[in-house]
Amino acid sequence: MSPINGSGQWPSGANTGIIVASTAIATAALLTVLRNYLWPTQPKVLRSPLRTVLPNLSHDELQKLDYKPDNFPGARDVETPYGSIRVYEWGPLDGDKVLFVHGISTSCITLTKLANEFVERGCRVMLFDLFGRGFSDNPSDLPHDARLYTTQILLALASSPELSWTGPQAFKLVGYSLGGGIAVHFATTFPHLVSHLTLLAPAGLIRPESFGATTRTAFSTDLIPWRILRWATSRRLQNPIRQQGKRGKAKAKAAAAAASASANGTTPPTSDTTTPPPPPHRPYLGPLPHRNRLPRHGRTAQRSRAARDPLRALAARQPRGLRAGFHVVRAARAHV
Repeated sequence: MSPINGSGQWPSGANTGIIVASTAIATAALLTVLRNYLWPTQPKVLRSPLRTVLPNLSHDELQKLDYKPDNFPGARDVETPYGSIRVYEWGPLDGDKVLFVHGISTSCITLTKLANEFVERGCRVMLFDLFGRGFSDNPSDLPHDARLYTTQILLALASSPELSWTGPQAFKLVGYSLGGGIAVHFATTFPHLVSHLTLLAPAGLIRPESFGATTRTAFSTDLIPWRILRWATSRRLQNPIRQQGKRGKAKAKAAAAAASASANGTTPPTSDTTTPPPPPHRPYLGPLPHRNRLPRHGRTAQRSRAARDPLRALAARQPRGLRAGFHVVRAARAHV
């Protein structure tokens, strides 16, 4: 039934009030639904695939995983106020203790060969998954900064059921990629615990002010709905970095042409120009200076203030509990 009367005018009085109130209620309900859908309330702790994905997989699907829950011996899940931490510890009880910290985009599985090599040489090894990676939970209500990761290392060390990983010069610390920056922060804060510090292709933690204005606005405010931001980020991460530049696009195009020619039974065309091989890598094997200067290696560590400042603080500190001469090397075997 139309609210307009026979003279073509809206009714006045109580009927107008009912229409306005109904419109306001419907609008508020629609906005509430959109708000709950686009900006859902996030739990304080996002559970790892160990609890959300793996229980729903069949035995055959579990066997196809590159990173299995039993990938390393001595697995344990450490419950903390920040979520569960996946920790592995194995090797001779009387061996030198070595703690590994992995990088930003992978789990601790990237350090498999190094860890096994150290164990074969008689070391006691500990690995763990950083928060939000591998089989560790993700505290979504806290910034993922040096304080959080330093606390996580302490929690992992304290969880050992058989050995004490604390005390003067208790263990050797090895950090890879982002783990290198985290290891520097930890060694700067607790120098008496670390006997050796080894950095493998180190990279530092990026400070918020180092990001562009667009990135800071997108991730630090609620202007962009969370679901839209998550969708855009997932699409961005699914596109490998090596395929984004001109060279990567050319390689992808050549690979697609080769696949098409192979499917048609023809020989793909070859290019007369070939990409020259990269120059051989010459790793820096010298000691880290102790006075306000960084060696000319690891451009990432030099350019990132978050990694540079703790390194300089560590170099300027008198090595009381640390043996003189930190070595930043490409292979950790030198300390075994």
